[in-house]
Amino acid sequence: MSIIPSQFLLHTIRTVSNQIKREHDFRLSEAKVQSNVKSGPGLTGHQFGIMEYIHKHSSQREVYQKDIESAFHMGKSTVSTLLKVLEDNGYLIRTASEHDGRLKKLIPTELAVESRELARVVSAELTEQLTEDISEEEILAFVSTARKLLVNLEKHERATRD
Repeated sequence: MSIIPSQFLLHTIRTVSNQIKREHDFRLSEAKVQSNVKSGPGLTGHQFGIMEYIHKHSSQREVYQKDIESAFHMGKSTVSTLLKVLEDNGYLIRTASEHDGRLKKLIPTELAVESRELARVVSAELTEQLTEDISEEEILAFVSTARKLLVNLEKHERATRD
């Protein structure tokens, strides 16, 4: 039996996640309004994370929807909807893969490139404020624990599906 009430852990994780999402989205929106990036709507924090992943990996290889699903632990329909919004808002182009015509590779647009640095600065500032008065050791311990939680979820998720 655990000494930590189950709802305490879940509530804490959910609350922190919601607050970070709300603050990140607000800051990205505010920065967009004050920036020279005039076209297209601003990115949410989640959309920025996906676009950052596409930017980072598309220079090395083709990136597909299934890569996003795997990297972000998200379902096919959720990712499909997110990518459609990014495409409709001018941040992303989907074109046929050169290796497999059934797959669509994800390519950042010029708007995505213009927006990237602004979003990176906003994200870095938020991270700096989040980690204020927290030692590097504590941050590393938190990340390690969070990764273990994710591994545990994945392990049990697979067991219940099999």
